[in-house]
Amino acid sequence: MEALLIKAFKQNKPEETLLLFKNMIQYMLDANVNSRRLLQSAQMLYSTVLRILYETTDNQALVAQWELSPPPEWKSVDELVHWFEFDFFPEVFKAIDLMNENRGHQTVEAVKQYLYESATQMQSLTSVAEQFGMNPSYLSRIFKKITGQSFVQFTANLKIEKAKHLLLNSTLSINEISEAVGYTERTFGRVFKNVTGSTPANYRMQNKS
Repeated sequence: MEALLIKAFKQNKPEETLLLFKNMIQYMLDANVNSRRLLQSAQMLYSTVLRILYETTDNQALVAQWELSPPPEWKSVDELVHWFEFDFFPEVFKAIDLMNENRGHQTVEAVKQYLYESATQMQSLTSVAEQFGMNPSYLSRIFKKITGQSFVQFTANLKIEKAKHLLLNSTLSINEISEAVGYTERTFGRVFKNVTGSTPANYRMQNKS
């Protein structure tokens, strides 16, 4: 049962972790395990969770963001369970969520920089996710959460901004500009109009001085 608990903890599942913890304690009580051994098991679990936390997260960030004192001297099983349920596990998962959020911001910024630098290429969510060794659905989720735009929207806006600059500051043809931002001419015209409300040719004619 402890192995299942640790697995749930590693997968960042707070409710399942707490349920398994309570089940583990109840199992030991039903088996008439003496209080000393039960407390020792709780201490070992505490140490194991912290060890996993230090091994899988940024230790400095943990120290800076989470000031958790050593476990108290529990006087009863109820006190022990209460401490794990309302003090220990909530603070641990809060720290994990914060560090995951920080990592998410760093990842999205790196992806955005990569997209800026490869605006001339046709990039898909899957190809970029592979480039960063990530699951496409996870990248899509954190990208939308952090930027407020879907990956497709952000990529289209980025390419269209580059295309608008070329339309007004170069003599390249529409076809050449579409190739320069990684689109076929047909796709470029459709995406450009969706984003700007105008065709590339009309945009150039109306805005070029």
